[in-house]
Amino acid sequence: MTIRATLQDGRIVEAWTAEAVEARLSEAADTLRRLRMAGVRPAQHRSSWPDVVQDFWEAYGGGDFIEYHDEPMRPPPPSSSAIDRMDEAMTWFAYLDDPVDRRVVWAKAFGTGNRRVAAMIGRSRETVRRIHKSAINLIVDALNAYAR
Repeated sequence: MTIRATLQDGRIVEAWTAEAVEARLSEAADTLRRLRMAGVRPAQHRSSWPDVVQDFWEAYGGGDFIEYHDEPMRPPPPSSSAIDRMDEAMTWFAYLDDPVDRRVVWAKAFGTGNRRVAAMIGRSRETVRRIHKSAINLIVDALNAYAR
């Protein structure tokens, strides 16, 4: 682990800051979201019937009576360096003793709003904001102390 932190916009800071930690945790959440993992979701309905083979025009439109359906696009898989940075960022949760702090920081990394996080943990939005700020500062202090 280095004392230098690279922000998402390419800037390099010499010591970890709250902005750098939040950016790295957001990147870790995005990397985890883009990973293709088998077996982590419940099994879907299965049938012994074969899949229906559709014609190109049925799947992608082209006739007057056939409606075009956009296929949802998955984001590209993360790079190996992004996965390494995600693994490093996931270890930072060991610096937080309170499970509520971990839950708030992880939910905020995924972009969840204060109101929804407050509903999840049963506290006010202002308490969520205060918990998040203090937890990020604990991580920053631990990273800067560890790197020296």
